[in-house]
Amino acid sequence: MRRLYTEEQMSTATMPKPTANHSQEFDGLFREHYLLVYRTACAITGRPEDAEDVLQTIFLRLMRRSVSLDIRENPKGYFYRAAVRLSLDTLRG
Repeated sequence: MRRLYTEEQMSTATMPKPTANHSQEFDGLFREHYLLVYRTACAITGRPEDAEDVLQTIFLRLMRRSVSLDIRENPKGYFYRAAVRLSLDTLRG
């Protein structure tokens, strides 16, 4: 099982400074898609703990890459594919 990041690790991680607009967009994406990611990951891994790790990892990666990653065309598809891929990686690892 992977470790979840602590608040200290998250605050010291190198991430772009979010703008007010970026923060609102990120919050909206999270609220709209976190259940899809969690349920998909839980169905694949069979463990809520692993599903939480997948959820956190996907949104941390999105936060770090937000400047270069544009998922507005199909966010649901992006989150579903990301959850499936990372869940399968979790099972393999």
